[in-house]
Amino acid sequence: NSSVVLLELYALILEYGLYSIGCIIRCQGAKLVLEEGFNNKSSQNIIERYLSAAFEEGRYDEVQDSLEKLIAIKRDYDEIFLLDLLLHKIIKRKNNKKIIKDEYLDRNYLEIIKGKSVAIVGPSQNDLTNGKEIDTFDVIVRFNYKGENKSPIKYGSRTDISYFNGANTRDLEKNIGKYLLQDLKALVFKVPFQEDKFNCKCVRRTLLPLEHCMLDNSPYSLPNIIADLLLYQPQKIKVFSIDMQLSNKRDMSYGVMGTSFWDGYYPTAGHDPYSQYKFIEYLYNNNFISVDSKLKAILDLGIVEYMKKLQEVYLDKAL
Repeated sequence: NSSVVLLELYALILEYGLYSIGCIIRCQGAKLVLEEGFNNKSSQNIIERYLSAAFEEGRYDEVQDSLEKLIAIKRDYDEIFLLDLLLHKIIKRKNNKKIIKDEYLDRNYLEIIKGKSVAIVGPSQNDLTNGKEIDTFDVIVRFNYKGENKSPIKYGSRTDISYFNGANTRDLEKNIGKYLLQDLKALVFKVPFQEDKFNCKCVRRTLLPLEHCMLDNSPYSLPNIIADLLLYQPQKIKVFSIDMQLSNKRDMSYGVMGTSFWDGYYPTAGHDPYSQYKFIEYLYNNNFISVDSKLKAILDLGIVEYMKKLQEVYLDKAL
């Protein structure tokens, strides 16, 4: 059948929590997209799907060919240009000498990140004591941070940068007076925001180049944050307290939306967990990031066992 139908079937299966079965279908998706190919009259969506499939299958010459076609279509589109920069950075090819040009980056943010060690600390419940190690990093990044971290032994004692999703951005705009953000070096928003609400050295909206490089659906926060940070040339990145949706338990101590907020969203492990996993796995295997023992254990599973674990977590709820 067509790749479109195949991926629609995959999405339907995920709604019922059948991640392990979905994996059998999804692993054929990229191969089928590449078999179908595209021509000079293909739309942007078709070319983006082909680029995503080529990246997933490790066919990097075809990634470059499809990227050049996208640039020709979207000559002045900043996200496509940033995707070009990102792929040149993370795809190890001979003669890969493209230089990241500062004019497409936020200069204040570049000053904060370039050459620095960066810890990304996620919201998953953490039984490990990583706080001391986290505090050794030059820059500590968190998700949707709105105030004091109540678990410094596990999660570190400070926050330098927070990335915010759409729901938390709107909450901040309405309730900015009750949150403690004045000591942060930067606030980064996924969606348009009211600039006059925030007083910080660097307040910016991040572009989302990975939106054009995921075969099915959009990326989670973690891939987007890593992609954004890599463009700003850190010395190293290490990821802590991320469970890749293998648990419903999240640390709520620094202000992420309460669990009741997310009850309206289904499936709980949405987006395309296959694409997310493969991207993080690629960055880890090619030494663009390092990870704590929690995430390492998940990446050591491999995609088939990971999808099986997702099914074990979410199948009962879905049914």
